[in-house]
Amino acid sequence: MHYGWLAKQHRAFGRLLEAPAVASAARKHGRDGKAHYGAPGFYFQAAATCTLGRRQAAEELVSATAAAAVVEGRASAEVATELGVGAAVNPAAETGSVIELLTKAYEHYKQLRHSRMIFFLAAQAR
Repeated sequence: MHYGWLAKQHRAFGRLLEAPAVASAARKHGRDGKAHYGAPGFYFQAAATCTLGRRQAAEELVSATAAAAVVEGRASAEVATELGVGAAVNPAAETGSVIELLTKAYEHYKQLRHSRMIFFLAAQAR
C-alpha cells in the first residue's frame, strides 16, 4: 500500500508540474524547468519506480503467505481503500502503468535534452 500511495502522489505532482499554467509561472520566476526536481519527468520516473516496488512487494507477500494481510490490526483492504489505492495488484496493469510513466518521463527528459536521464530510464525499463 505504501508504494501505491507514493506512486499516486508522484504521478499527481508530475501532472501538476506538467500543466501549462505551472510551466509559465516557473518561467516567469526564472525557472526554466531544467532543474532536476522541478521537471515533471522526475516525478513520473519516481512514480514508475514506486509502482515497480509495489508489484515486487505484492509478489513477495503472495509467495510468503496466503493469509490476509493486517496493518495495525485492520485488514489491508480497508487501509488501502482509506488511502485511495487498490489493495489488489494486477501485474499486467502495473506493467502498463510503469511503461506509461517511463514514457512520459522520457518525453520530458528528451525535451530538456537530459541524455543521461534518458539512458537511465532505458536501463530502468528492462
